[in-house]
Amino acid sequence: MAEILQKTLQKRWDLQRPFVFFSHPNERLVHHYWQEDEQLVSGSVNDTSGFFFAPFRMEEDLVFIPDQHHRTFDRPEAKTLPEYLDLPPDGKAYTPYIKGIEQAIEQIHKGHFKKVVLSRSIDLATKTENPLPLFLAMLSYFPKAMVYLWHHPEMGTWLGASPEQFLKVKGDQLQTMALAGTLPRSDQPQWSTKEMEEQALVVEDILSVLTKEFPKNTVIPSPVYNKTAGNLVHLCTDITVTAATIDVDRISRALHPTPAVGGVPSGKAVEYILKNEGYDRAYYSGFFGPTTKQDTHLFVNLRCLKWTAETTTLYVGGGITAKSKPEAEWEETQRKASVLFNLCEGNL
Repeated sequence: MAEILQKTLQKRWDLQRPFVFFSHPNERLVHHYWQEDEQLVSGSVNDTSGFFFAPFRMEEDLVFIPDQHHRTFDRPEAKTLPEYLDLPPDGKAYTPYIKGIEQAIEQIHKGHFKKVVLSRSIDLATKTENPLPLFLAMLSYFPKAMVYLWHHPEMGTWLGASPEQFLKVKGDQLQTMALAGTLPRSDQPQWSTKEMEEQALVVEDILSVLTKEFPKNTVIPSPVYNKTAGNLVHLCTDITVTAATIDVDRISRALHPTPAVGGVPSGKAVEYILKNEGYDRAYYSGFFGPTTKQDTHLFVNLRCLKWTAETTTLYVGGGITAKSKPEAEWEETQRKASVLFNLCEGNL
């Protein structure tokens, strides 16, 4: 079955028409949607069936690949990542990122916002003939993530392995999660006060959005728990809502960008990001996933990369609060980028 998946991947790549391959967390199947033309299809999450791909800066209509043509394959067997993967020092990126963190902390102390997520991109010379080997490796190394490969002639090629659910809706149940804090994978991670307070900020902000849309007693957060993602672990809180009517498009626009990729409060943090990050995030930290009129499975676009024949661009970021230490924040982004970096460099 692995051979069939590889042959189908190669066929779609050779045709260069819009397609997506994806596999849900802890799922043994790989799903595949494709188009027979090169049209750029867009619409609302509420009234279409397909795989959506939304940017960090939300647009009126979202691009998607319809599920009219679809099939499934067995997911490749899982592989275990090494406990530690090295990422070489990047002196060129280090100084401006540290300076950006210091400036953000100043703004936090002045009361402009409580948290802001600062990101950076890492450009690598492409070493693969196409992105297919990277996608297959992600399927094996990230069995607990939402793994995808998206291609559209007008939008380019993106792939990733996201640990963060954005929105899941089925019947009268809505689920989302608050994810914050990052440490190397461990059975007993030692969380700092900064990381726990950052997690609490994210939970508080998401709850404030949802309780404006639903009665407070229907919005239920879980206890905080450790969520493993590849060679990392995060603090996570699941949040569940029960409601007779759920407007998925409205809720997704109210929640996006979440505090995990924007900040708290969202408006001021995002304004600061757009003014100071110095590059266009594009689809990094947007959201993606399949949806129908019955089910919605959307994820935040983290641990992702954009592939071209010349350059492979990785994206990585971290949440900055009043208690952030710039050097520690830099190291966190290094850890987040390490697996994808080593995949792209052919070290895994």
